Order: sequence, then structure tokens, then C-alpha cells
Amino acid sequence: MAIGATNPVINTLWAEMYGVSHIGAIRSLVTGMMILSTALSPWIFGIVIDIGWTLMRLLTHLSGLFFRFRYCFCPCIHVSELPVTSSMGKVMIR
Repeated sequence: MAIGATNPVINTLWAEMYGVSHIGAIRSLVTGMMILSTALSPWIFGIVIDIGWTLMRLLTHLSGLFFRFRYCFCPCIHVSELPVTSSMGKVMIR
């Protein structure tokens, strides 16, 4: 169910965050980055393992990269800016 829900959720999220006028450019950029990272990651992981990094060191660096890229490329959304929805589905003002 989670894999099947991924495409509709991602497409809806992108449309809400960036609008529909540039959705093709966004999809092509993300797809290109995904293909490039999928092609390069076995090489990078192999080199890092060959030079003697442990799994814990590798995971630490990967988590650091994840958080750096998240804050560089994703818009900053503060919790106070998010709408609050009641149980009836109506948006309430904070």
C-alpha cells in the first residue's frame, strides 16, 4: 500500500508546494537526479568501503548530508505557519 500511494502523494505534494505551471520541469529535474544518484551510489559506496570506513561512520555522514540537502533545497516551513484542521475537515486559524 505504501509503494502504491507514493506516486499520487508525491504528485499532489509537488503541485501544492510549487504549483502546476512548472510541474514538468520539477519532475524532470527530480527524475534526472534520481537516475544519477542511482548510477553513482554503488561506485561511491564501494570506494568508501574499500578505504576502510565502518558502517556507522558511513551512516553518520549520510545522515548529515541528508539534513544539509533538506535545508538547502526544501522550503522552510515553520509549524506556526501550517494550517490547523479540525476533525470535521475545516481549516481553523491559530
